[in-house]
Amino acid sequence: MNSDSPQSPAEEMAALPTTGSAESGCQNPGPGSEGVGIRQSGRPTVWPWVLGIYCGWLLALALLAWTSPAEVVSRSQLALAAVVVRGRVLPDGNGGWQTQVMEIFKAPPAHAVPGHDGIAVGERLCVQGIDHADGWHGIGEYILPLQPLADQSGWQVAPVPDYFGLLPRGETPGRIYLASAAVVRQVRQTLEKPASAER
Repeated sequence: MNSDSPQSPAEEMAALPTTGSAESGCQNPGPGSEGVGIRQSGRPTVWPWVLGIYCGWLLALALLAWTSPAEVVSRSQLALAAVVVRGRVLPDGNGGWQTQVMEIFKAPPAHAVPGHDGIAVGERLCVQGIDHADGWHGIGEYILPLQPLADQSGWQVAPVPDYFGLLPRGETPGRIYLASAAVVRQVRQTLEKPASAER
């Protein structure tokens, strides 16, 4: 056949180089692959947000721990106690301890507690088992939530109710608190009535 003869349209199309041939090293994308790279690059990344929220949560916990008082007074114990005083605990000279009342935060009216005619600043109290109470550190000033003994012969540290307001079973020692400024502030905020409530 003469090479100069005109070629048919099909032969001309077959003679054209194809896109994505082996020489160029490119391959035609498969069906449905258009814009895959665009969608992946446009997808929002959530990890920076998750990391930021986690760091913020840790920062909030650290701030709460930094600003919280070192010792938290049990409000339920203060409510249960018949008497709450700030007292200086000293040896009584007989191997025991005596408590001199320095400040009264809560006290029943006179004769409200059988066998006791009220409590006054400067009075010396005998608190049974105070050296076995939780929070005992020896001689010093303490916040003392107290209850009268069953035989009305003295005082004992009030127990700490649990989360549901129930008293612990058995003879569980009560808790006393060193009279730091933070502890005294908590007691006053819990027991003292606001001015609006007194009107």
